Amino acid sequence: MNIGTKIRPLINYCKRSYVVPWKAIKYEKKGRKERKLEKYGGKFNLAIIMGIGKSRDLMRALEDLLRCCGAPLAWEMVSEKIEDDKSFENMIMAIKRNGVAIKGNLDKETVFDENFLPEISKNMAVKRVLDLHSVITEFKSFQGLEKKMKIHRNVDLVIVRQNTEGDYMMLEHSPSKKIAEHLRVITLNNSERVSETAFQYAEKKNRRKIYCLHKRRVLPLSEKVFIDGFLLAASKYPHIPYEIMDVNQGFRAFLKNPKALDVVVTNSLDGTMLKSVLLGMFGSPSLVAGSNIGDDAVVFEPAVRYKSLNFENPTAHFLSGVLLLEHLGLSLFGDAIRKSLEEVFLDGAFTKDLGGNETLSTFTTKVIEKLQKKVPYTLCAYNKIPSITCSHKPIDPYQTIHL
Repeated sequence: MNIGTKIRPLINYCKRSYVVPWKAIKYEKKGRKERKLEKYGGKFNLAIIMGIGKSRDLMRALEDLLRCCGAPLAWEMVSEKIEDDKSFENMIMAIKRNGVAIKGNLDKETVFDENFLPEISKNMAVKRVLDLHSVITEFKSFQGLEKKMKIHRNVDLVIVRQNTEGDYMMLEHSPSKKIAEHLRVITLNNSERVSETAFQYAEKKNRRKIYCLHKRRVLPLSEKVFIDGFLLAASKYPHIPYEIMDVNQGFRAFLKNPKALDVVVTNSLDGTMLKSVLLGMFGSPSLVAGSNIGDDAVVFEPAVRYKSLNFENPTAHFLSGVLLLEHLGLSLFGDAIRKSLEEVFLDGAFTKDLGGNETLSTFTTKVIEKLQKKVPYTLCAYNKIPSITCSHKPIDPYQTIHL
């Protein structure tokens, strides 16, 4: 599969003049517009990308959950495996057509070319082609899992990081066998878009403060551009407080107090490292989901991609559905799914990765049973038509009528 020939580094050079860091900047308004949600027949349209391997089973469980929650959704199923250019283009067209998608894992293993260099993965290719510049990862602990968590038990943190720039540009070359060079590209325009995504999220979710974590002492030029983009976005939201601090200082503050950080904006590498630390605190990588944000499309997926065939915890996929429903303005259905998950955990039903014995089918059934008590009745594969009892004896239509 030659996806790499279809992808070019998305470098958007900014024409603004030099910006003095650490000072308020007058915002220059742009003509960027958000895409309207696709809706037909009173239902929101979306695409479901099944993926490969165990991801297909987990995505089927998510499909059953969305069908049983009663939300007005109509989805386009992309069930074919993404193995060539044609299937990849069909998947991209499905995402562009609907504007919203939930995606499973597309890669089974890392592929190397003839020079033994890793090729761009299909998951990264989706982000490059659709220009999904930001990824929002929500870390929120569940009731019933306090004993499974490490260090802190009450965590409510959001990480917004770069998705296509910085170290994720994957620009490397080796002039000789003993030398390798890595090019780290950060642009002002894209840094502003990532930061603006964080401020929009904080305004929508009523978060208290935004923290910009950087490494300017080590990388003064590239991190300065990232900070300048953050300040440009902050000038548009003067009512939202923010703070700029070193990434090491932010890590230490969070390890001491889980409420020290609220919404974090950072580059791709530091955001990935902080995500890995938080996943270790949660006790399992299957409890967190993320949103890949672009100007024309939004793709939801678990925070960690599963390659093991023995993995049977669909919580991260269910949380992807929760994020989807919140994005579509259907927060009541999303809250019902999250509360159903909490009730299942409080009942002591855990999958093997959390120390329990539940399988994928049994865990999904218990979540849907809890969910059906909170949403309007919807006929799906996990319930039966209710039996209606009558107190009176029905009339026999064939009895003889005497006048």
